[in-house]
Amino acid sequence: MSKKASICTILFFIVCSSKGWSQIIYSLNQAIDIALEQSPVGRSNETRKETRYWQYRVFRSNYNPQLRLEGNLPDYNRDFFKNRLDDGTIRFQERQQTTGVLNLGLLQPLAVTGGTLSVNTNLSRYNDFLFDINQWNSTLINIR
Repeated sequence: MSKKASICTILFFIVCSSKGWSQIIYSLNQAIDIALEQSPVGRSNETRKETRYWQYRVFRSNYNPQLRLEGNLPDYNRDFFKNRLDDGTIRFQERQQTTGVLNLGLLQPLAVTGGTLSVNTNLSRYNDFLFDINQWNSTLINIR
């Protein structure tokens, strides 16, 4: 019997000392805070707050300067074109050429006027392989 009594006593102390049986005591302010956080209205307000925060971040990012690099890869073209000579005859001549363009610009939106200020540079290249012509054209600075 003493073995049964000691087992019951140990189980009684284990059950009574566990947190599952104890109650958590909240103050009125803590209960209100928990209710606001877990209610549908509270969660809706938190979602609205986060949404507006990210909308504001997107709005601000639209007024940051933008660095733009545009261009096209070198384009190879081989064709025949019609050339009218001085005596009136027409000769078809071969043409082999490559072209390429590269633009670099810095764009700054202006909040006051709603316009933009941009500083751009441009580089173009033309090669004709039959006549051994290499031409470069550049615009150092273009302000708009």
